[in-house]
Amino acid sequence: MLPLLIPQLIVVAVTTFAWFFPHHGWHKETHDLMQTLDEQDTDHSHITAGELKQALAKLPKVIQTWINAVLNHDLSKYDDNKDIPFARYLRVYQKGEFLLNGKYINFTATQEFSTRSQFAGFVWDANMIMMDCIGLELPIHVRDAYVSGMGMLKAQMPFGLPIMRMEDTPDLNEGELLRWCAEAVMFPLALIWMTKTGEENKKLKWHAVDENAATLEFNHNGTNATLHFNFDPKTHLVTSIHCMRPRMNGALSERAHWVGYCYEYERRGGMSVPTKMECGWEVDREKEVELYFKGKNESFIYLMS
Repeated sequence: MLPLLIPQLIVVAVTTFAWFFPHHGWHKETHDLMQTLDEQDTDHSHITAGELKQALAKLPKVIQTWINAVLNHDLSKYDDNKDIPFARYLRVYQKGEFLLNGKYINFTATQEFSTRSQFAGFVWDANMIMMDCIGLELPIHVRDAYVSGMGMLKAQMPFGLPIMRMEDTPDLNEGELLRWCAEAVMFPLALIWMTKTGEENKKLKWHAVDENAATLEFNHNGTNATLHFNFDPKTHLVTSIHCMRPRMNGALSERAHWVGYCYEYERRGGMSVPTKMECGWEVDREKEVELYFKGKNESFIYLMS
């Protein structure tokens, strides 16, 4: 019987090696990036209603209305010394579909954010199942990140076989910063500059377009991001976000119109945040959007100051 078992034992041993060692290395890299993200923000101070009102007073009316809707409060009625919930870190668990080679494939992901604009950053760690040419399921790891002002994108198959790796290019840094800004709808106070001294931030600016739209300009570590936010006229919450974002076309990078959508708002961490998010690229002059990401935020874990 033993000789008959040898091939099966070899398969088990090879499979274990293929998964454990690359898998272990992948998770260590992810853990190290998330730890760096967490350690950047050492400011654990609270935000009071007075400080938030002072910061909002300098912003367009449409943004003031948005933040009041997010908090579900009329801040003008709050005592200035009242503490306002302010997250400095967020972990989200997601599941959804990702467009790859013309087909949607399932994914699960953990994403962590540094939720103050001074320390902007995130790490998105996803597992996907791709079908190979003969119909077998092939698991792949994908990591998208923006840490210490540097964008990172990496994907690999079993045995640690690389699919893609990019790091710290101007276009990638801009694209990842744009992603952080768009996903900040899950921690919107990050897009309001607040300090104990009341100093004005020249790196984060809002410009009203009309009563239901505004443009954000943000400079972080020398990288510029500009995004257009649309707000629902009834709920005053964000419905869609638009920007011109770098996109890989073969070996070349080009700028294309990117669109993100926010749905199904729920109260999490004392705020109204979207639990369903989708995004894609405009593909023709009719402004048709091809969605490449359809995600459901299953849980939110906020680390509050």
